[in-house]
Amino acid sequence: MKRRLTNHIMSILTFIALTLLVGFTMQSCQDEAPSITKMNVEPEGTPASVWLQKDTTKIKLIDSLVGVTKERIYKDKTAKKMSIYFDDAPVDSAEVSIYKGELINVSYRYFDPAAEVWNDCFLKDGKLFFMRHREWNKRPEAHSAREIFFYFDNEEKLQFAKERYKVLGLQNVPADLLWEPMVDYPRTLENAMTYIDRFWPTMRRLVEQKLQSGEK
Repeated sequence: MKRRLTNHIMSILTFIALTLLVGFTMQSCQDEAPSITKMNVEPEGTPASVWLQKDTTKIKLIDSLVGVTKERIYKDKTAKKMSIYFDDAPVDSAEVSIYKGELINVSYRYFDPAAEVWNDCFLKDGKLFFMRHREWNKRPEAHSAREIFFYFDNEEKLQFAKERYKVLGLQNVPADLLWEPMVDYPRTLENAMTYIDRFWPTMRRLVEQKLQSGEK
């Protein structure tokens, strides 16, 4: 009788121990495994593999249009070029070009002791279709230069970008960057837009206001 009771108690204890062990193991697996919600969350920013559209036909078409626009700016005597100055803006002035009453180019530079930026913006029918961004980081611990080409669709949505970058030695000048090959832009869409949004929306608004008012 005593042995039977002892075996019964041992069976109960074994069952309880196994139940606790299984419960602990299941909870540990739940803690380690990512939830469906977490798995479906998009990573921060839109990666280049998603947003970058390398349509070589469109890229060549835009490159050609940039070339035509430059021809009008520098060789066509009917193109009107002027400097516009600002009292309260991130940059002091902008160089603008107008062809047959249409704004076709806005070029502006930003200077401070640590960096220089030069953006060259090309427009057609009032829409931005290409921007060339150049920057020079002058800090000794991060001496470098970068150039980025931004390509936009007909609605000014960024479609493609390519860049080159060079760490500069003490004897290098920013122009040494031009020996570096262009590569497809490797970072997120949001990262690319920081280069565009830093100055362009404000400069565009100010230039258009000046042109409409007839001020320079």
